[in-house]
Amino acid sequence: MREIARQAEASVATVYRRSPTKDALITEAFAEELALCSSIVEEGMAAVAPWQGFVLVLEKLTAAHAREQGFHADRSGASALLIQSFQARPDAEPLPPAVRVPFS
Repeated sequence: MREIARQAEASVATVYRRSPTKDALITEAFAEELALCSSIVEEGMAAVAPWQGFVLVLEKLTAAHAREQGFHADRSGASALLIQSFQARPDAEPLPPAVRVPFS
């Protein structure tokens, strides 16, 4: 959090006041991207044919990745787990195991 505060030219206390944990900060920073990813995956899972749903998800996520700089952020470690579980939407269920992407 110190490094985040330094790069944001803010005090550590200010960063903690806005986001008490790194997970909360990531959730806030990527809320729109997480909501978009969630809606795309839900749309793909609703497709009648599994292959059509898979293709739809790939096409839409690829297009979003090309448009949005936020999609280029680091997707490793705790942030990857956060993204996978869609903690930005506490009302949503985590992704089913069949569509989770393994991160190493």
